[in-house]
Amino acid sequence: MELVLHIGAHRTGTTALQQMLAGQGEVLAGAGARALVHGEIETRLPGFAAIANGGDTGPARAALEAEARGMRCLLISEENMIGDMGWNLRSASFYWRARRKLAAYAAFFGRAPARIALGIRSYARYWISAHAKELSYRDVSRSGLVRFADIRDRLAEIERGWCDLVADIREVFPDSRILVCPVEAGLPLEPLAERLVGAPLAGLVAPRERVNAAPEAGLIAAMEEIRAAEPSIGRKAMAARLAKATPRPFAGFSPAQEARMAERYADDLARLAGGFAGVELLAPEEARGA
Repeated sequence: MELVLHIGAHRTGTTALQQMLAGQGEVLAGAGARALVHGEIETRLPGFAAIANGGDTGPARAALEAEARGMRCLLISEENMIGDMGWNLRSASFYWRARRKLAAYAAFFGRAPARIALGIRSYARYWISAHAKELSYRDVSRSGLVRFADIRDRLAEIERGWCDLVADIREVFPDSRILVCPVEAGLPLEPLAERLVGAPLAGLVAPRERVNAAPEAGLIAAMEEIRAAEPSIGRKAMAARLAKATPRPFAGFSPAQEARMAERYADDLARLAGGFAGVELLAPEEARGA
């Protein structure tokens, strides 16, 4: 059996891929594959989320063996294996615990994944999308509200980035093929899924609508005000409030910060395209390759 990991990252189309895989299990089964995705993993692999924190791996390992039995390929898609998006924002850090967390999962799996997929996107868009998404659902009654204006400069100055994360993945999984998928490349989900499971998936259909999209940046100010007044407001109630809100201009990062972050991302893409850490940087046509 081949083990394949899709490890996010957050805000890179991960949920769209997961929704497609979860909803078309029969198509996958026809190719001898099974997918376990975020949102159902903790039910199907009890204790999986606690593995990186030293939790009991027994129940999850027994469940993993049962899920893999008779399968040619088992695909696990879980972005939190590399860290928490909210922690990135609150601590102004970038997946700094990824290596330790992935090492714990490597020990749990006990085998090298055949393929590992990682989605990436420009830094400015990642941070703004992450902040907007967190505001839309995160209860801040205990952690406290984080306003974008208060963390903007710290986020812009973070030096750790995608290539550092890729280096972490390569150190933990030295023998795995690593596929890097830039959001900006617009990779179709169906051929990407086929690339991951290593077989044609006739009948697989990607979601037609945007999935798990963050509220637009123009609503960030409104969400910050709502969270300040009602720290525990739920996802549905927040959505109802936003449906009546008027978007406002959002400053985001300064032009100088945007330029610096864009330069860093362009440098990342160039390094990855040049074979950094032995990865494969996928373009749309390459997602259809063998």
